[in-house]
Formats: sequence, structure tokens, C-alpha cells
Amino acid sequence: MYVFTFILTPMPDLLASLLNQDLGHLRIVAELWGLELDAHARDRKATADELAASLLDPELVRETLEVLPPEARAALGALLSAGGRVEWSAFARKFGQIREMGAGKRDREQPHRKPASAAEMLFYRGLLATARD
Repeated sequence: MYVFTFILTPMPDLLASLLNQDLGHLRIVAELWGLELDAHARDRKATADELAASLLDPELVRETLEVLPPEARAALGALLSAGGRVEWSAFARKFGQIREMGAGKRDREQPHRKPASAAEMLFYRGLLATARD
């Protein structure tokens, strides 16, 4: 498994990674970016399309990156300096795990409000995704 960022690999990878998420996750990403989504509340594809387009706005990206805590900026910097793609095990050793939980537990515990690691901070902002080779 590896981890990647959409900052170097924009629309197709960003949209694909968003489409792998449930509506609750998409809403979390939008909230952390300060976005109000117009897409129909139950249409995951339309929501992912709208969110992907918004996340590619250069000014919004700049604003979001500016407010990242130093440890999240360091994690993103390491990922970017590696060409936007790194093996998950190496990245997780340095920047922490993303706690695995289903949608219900995620919605109850709200890990995006108190992320356990730099990796989790980036994940819930849609700046980091995992994929299998």
C-alpha cells in the first residue's frame, strides 16, 4: 500500500480518492476546508465532483495549507519531496497512523476534530489518500 497527495496529481486521482469515501467523509473534508456543498445531500458522485473542483482552487489550497499545524506541513512536505507518492509503512512510521473506523464510529468520535497524527490531519482534509499497488 502507498500514500499519495492530490497536490501533485490533481483531478483524476483526487476525484477517484473522493469517490472511495462515503458522504460523511466528504462532508468532513468540506467542513475542514470551510466549504458549503451545493450537491444533493444523498448523491455521493455529485458531492465528490463538487468537492474535487473546489479543492483545486489555488487560493483555497493556499489558505488551507497556511493553517496546517507544523507536523502536518512536515508530513505533506515529505510526501511532496518524494514526488507525491510514498510507501504507507514508511510514511506511517514517521507521521503516524490513520485510525481505522467505520462511518458510524467516525461520526460519533469525530477524529477529525482531534486527529491522532499528522497523517490523520492530512487525511481528513483530503490532502492524503491511500491506495494499493
